[in-house]
Amino acid sequence: MQNSFNIFLKGEEKNKIKYSLKDKSDEEIKEFCKYLIADEYLDAEIDSVAFKDLITENAFNLKFYVKITELLQKQNNLYFLNYDPVKSSNYKWLAETERKYPLHFFYPGTQKKIITISFPENLKIEASPQALNIDSKSINFLESVNTEFPNKIIISKRLDLKDIHFPIKYYANIREIFKSIQKKDKEQLVFKRKK
Repeated sequence: MQNSFNIFLKGEEKNKIKYSLKDKSDEEIKEFCKYLIADEYLDAEIDSVAFKDLITENAFNLKFYVKITELLQKQNNLYFLNYDPVKSSNYKWLAETERKYPLHFFYPGTQKKIITISFPENLKIEASPQALNIDSKSINFLESVNTEFPNKIIISKRLDLKDIHFPIKYYANIREIFKSIQKKDKEQLVFKRKK
């Protein structure tokens, strides 16, 4: 099975990855891509990597292809796939149900992921993630799912953080938005063998 990941970043996340990869060799960049998905895809082999805008200030775009032999988890006659191993940022503050201080991010930013999954002809999609659209003044999140291609599914995710400072009175609402995004990260694709 082959997956491709296209990750587009602006803002704080872009800066972290940009400086992590700045002077790395091709092999080191492949190792970094493997690190991004290692928690979910243990036997992943990075097939190829391409990135652009690594040194510009505007954005960073990383695209890599992954070959995985043991990707699907079987249960009875169904096959399950954790389709997005590249999790959203680790927001430790989500553990707090209440806050004493305002929530502050370093930069506004955009995280965009396009995940393309090619699956064998003998399988069909039994269940796929539902689209989600969160549109607020400060945060937008959109996840869409395209199953129109034969033996391929394309999942697009986009998170736009427009503000960086959130007073305490907005914390419960912001927390719910980010918890919804984290929940989407854990969803699975379900496949079944064709008869």
